[in-house]
Amino acid sequence: MADNNVTRRRVLRSAGAGLAATTMATGEAAASGKPERHVIGLRAGVSSRVAERAATTVHRRLDFGDIGTAVAGRFPEEALDALRETRAVRYVEKDNTYETLGQSLPWGVDRVDADALHGNGETGSGADIAIIDTGIDSDHPDLQGNLGTGKCFAADCCGEAGGLFCNTNTNGCNHPWDDDNDHGTHCAGTADAIDDSADVVGVATEATLHAAKALDGCGSGSLSDIADAIRWTADQGYDVASMSLGASSGDQTLQDACQYAYDNGVLLVAAAGNDGPCTDCVSYPAAYSTVMAVSATTKSMACPHVSGAGGQLMANGFTNTEARDRLQATAEDIGLSSNEQGNGLLDAENAVLTGFLVSTDSATEITGDSATLNGALNDLDGASSADVSFEYRETGTSSWTTTSTQTLSSTGSFSQSVSGLDAGTEYEFRAVGSASDGDTDTGGTVTFTTDSDCADATQWPAGSGLSGNEHLTTVDMDGQVVEASSDADYYDFTCPDVVTVSQGGSFDIAVEFEDAGYNNHYGNVYVDWDSNQDWSTATETQIMTDVDDDTVTYTATVNVPSDAATGSTLARVRLSWSQFYGPDTDDEYGEVEDFTVYVE
Repeated sequence: MADNNVTRRRVLRSAGAGLAATTMATGEAAASGKPERHVIGLRAGVSSRVAERAATTVHRRLDFGDIGTAVAGRFPEEALDALRETRAVRYVEKDNTYETLGQSLPWGVDRVDADALHGNGETGSGADIAIIDTGIDSDHPDLQGNLGTGKCFAADCCGEAGGLFCNTNTNGCNHPWDDDNDHGTHCAGTADAIDDSADVVGVATEATLHAAKALDGCGSGSLSDIADAIRWTADQGYDVASMSLGASSGDQTLQDACQYAYDNGVLLVAAAGNDGPCTDCVSYPAAYSTVMAVSATTKSMACPHVSGAGGQLMANGFTNTEARDRLQATAEDIGLSSNEQGNGLLDAENAVLTGFLVSTDSATEITGDSATLNGALNDLDGASSADVSFEYRETGTSSWTTTSTQTLSSTGSFSQSVSGLDAGTEYEFRAVGSASDGDTDTGGTVTFTTDSDCADATQWPAGSGLSGNEHLTTVDMDGQVVEASSDADYYDFTCPDVVTVSQGGSFDIAVEFEDAGYNNHYGNVYVDWDSNQDWSTATETQIMTDVDDDTVTYTATVNVPSDAATGSTLARVRLSWSQFYGPDTDDEYGEVEDFTVYVE
């Protein structure tokens, strides 16, 4: 009987897959128009197949490392609904359109004092600047000497765009990333045109330019294409990403891409999108905390001006956060309110050549209630010493807490440990310095999140069931965590609630399920008691064996070893059909759910 049941299920599984493929292909062909493209954001460690197998077409796959992955494509509406309910999915959003941010003729490098840099031998040589835009004209005489590599991410590469209200140029398309619009070329020239005593000259003059063509010849591009261009910039190890593009609202995919690039050392610079004095009118991606927003209050093509100055600093050894701090700290006050002028007008000479400077680095040694704050004294500017400290607070609050002061007589790194923090909470901090000659400086604000009691399921080998079949409906972990769920292959219930147990103790587990009309079901729970993130040493407790009745609540007692590692670890509950499966088995009938167990 069991063998016949197995055969029947295998046949149905194969037939179902074939039917699904036929239905999706027919449905798209028969529809009056293709479904809108969406981006599915997945948790780190989750296979992109979770989204790909639900798509009718896949446009692009994005990997943002520890942040997670994303899949852009076209999905049936019912698939989008199911993905929204899947815990492995962080977000579902439309693959929106972004446009170039048109700005009029720039003031020129003299207004931002970049000409003084050139006279002092500062050229930006050694820095790499990616222009994420409509491309770069590879034949332009003022750019050829600085031009490096490029790549096209736009749906329509050079020479392919067109249509009503689309104004492309007549440039030759020597490469797919060539500029058939002129906007990207203009930005590239402002940032880094060569100094040949003819035509234009850039803020930097010898940095290497790279074209990340994410916008087509009409000046527009999709969210996923721009996000991939940002990812590529980071993966190439480039220093600066210049983005004179934007939209009025943000997207999580773009935020993930910017965070990934920021974490990998890229100075992200984007146009704020305003055409003159205004209040709180910053477009995206400029509005993200990882991006340096540049306003066109009085000077247009402002973004590439700042990108060129950033390249100058990074050529001199500044990190992305240090360059950002220096550009902000040395900006010229032009007499407007802070929400109109921000930090002020770019002063490239002051940023690169002079100034007392401290910068904020990342936090380290982070636990549930403590962290080490790190910063650097970058330039004493002639002072004999400086007092340095940190200010920190919970993100979203108004009052800063100040650490004790250290006195430094030379440049270098400094740090301070802080304690008494709340677990699972985001904090922000900044370095503060006061030089002996009276100069002061405050570094940029950096965030960190204290450890929580929740286990990170992505640190264990993945496992999954198969949606559309039998599935768990309720899991009760000793009454401390009770989760109800619908049909899915996997759920992550590790946060915010945890199951607290003691060494040598035990806890009870109860499960309920729906059988989808089939018999022979099994249930078990694995707990990694030594918390080594390796299932091979985990302990298995069987909850039910070869049961047919899905109206019953099945229970078991899980014993806690007396030598279980203290702290958080992962418990994996598994419903299976026809046999018990291991914790890291993928795509077998049933469902997998993860929970946090905290051992005291």
